Amino acid sequence: MYRVGIGTPVDNVKAYTWFNLAAARGHEEADRARIMVLPLLSRADVIEAQKEALRWTEEMGSDHVFSRSFDMLRANG
Repeated sequence: MYRVGIGTPVDNVKAYTWFNLAAARGHEEADRARIMVLPLLSRADVIEAQKEALRWTEEMGSDHVFSRSFDMLRANG
């Protein structure tokens, strides 16, 4: 969604955040996408994305984060 702007403005930091979360759970396609987005980000952007991923994980728990993100993906096709 965030990488190509489906239903939202393009935001590579948010895209990297979600790709990073999914890659941490073993999602290979997300890992490849994360690697492709990385050159588009500054060091500060990467740090921001990593902090946001950590915040999501700590606040919601990893299982909730992923079930919610998959629900969002399904809803936006």
